[in-house]
Amino acid sequence: MRATRLAFVLASSAASAAASPSSPMHAVDADAAVCTELRAAWGTDPSSCERATSRAIRGVGQVDLWHASTQGAQTWAIAVHVGSERWVSPAIAVPSDDCGAGHCNEVTVVPVVRALHPGGRPAVAVELRIEERWTESESHRTYRSGRRTVLLVCGDTARDGRRCATFDDGDASCTTKLADDGTITRTCSERVDLE
Repeated sequence: MRATRLAFVLASSAASAAASPSSPMHAVDADAAVCTELRAAWGTDPSSCERATSRAIRGVGQVDLWHASTQGAQTWAIAVHVGSERWVSPAIAVPSDDCGAGHCNEVTVVPVVRALHPGGRPAVAVELRIEERWTESESHRTYRSGRRTVLLVCGDTARDGRRCATFDDGDASCTTKLADDGTITRTCSERVDLE
């Protein structure tokens, strides 16, 4: 078992090899604009878009988590309302349920929204806990399954304004925990098989 500690940095440079460089949040004028952005890559494919949850976070503002989905794909984003301003994070894309070519991919995503304080500054974090299961269409036999965690953290920086950073553990053998100070702790277990 190995544990790795990484720090989320809401600044212009990359936080680590596992976390993405931070990206700026951008202003939008209405909720409909959030859905337009979440659906942008799908063209005319039928899709749905809705506010998944909403809560006030002290020091950040009113936070809405938005979710859009179509066959085989889904996107998530944070919208922050402060007074009359509305800011949106970059979209996070993850797989969605899909069937074809003799198999099905079943995806369950559980979002958790909470407040953080990286560098002592208030921020919002969305943790997407994703479970995937691949089954054969006819026998419904599961031939592969996995878990992963995707994190999206957004907040104000000292000099760059509102920014977001993402982290995708991409590894079913690891457990990912995000601390209040923005530290990510990954605990991974590996096994040697001589067969």
